[in-house]
Amino acid sequence: MNSQYEILAKCLLPTHMLEWFELTNVEVKPWEKTATQYTESEESSVNVIHLYLDENELTPDNREDLRPNGFTPAKTQHIFRS
Repeated sequence: MNSQYEILAKCLLPTHMLEWFELTNVEVKPWEKTATQYTESEESSVNVIHLYLDENELTPDNREDLRPNGFTPAKTQHIFRS
């Protein structure tokens, strides 16, 4: 994975998040706006960054009796510009 995206993920995600999860993919797409989201006077070149993480199978104290919970639905966190 591109190290620039890993630096970005470290800035956006909670502390030590990348110790428990691996950044597997990053997508940068244009934000699909609607008329109610912002006015025409605002800048139209807004992008959305999707960070995809995969849980590492790390356990406290190297215990072998613990396993990750498995797959869960994707979570979305909105960080709005001011």
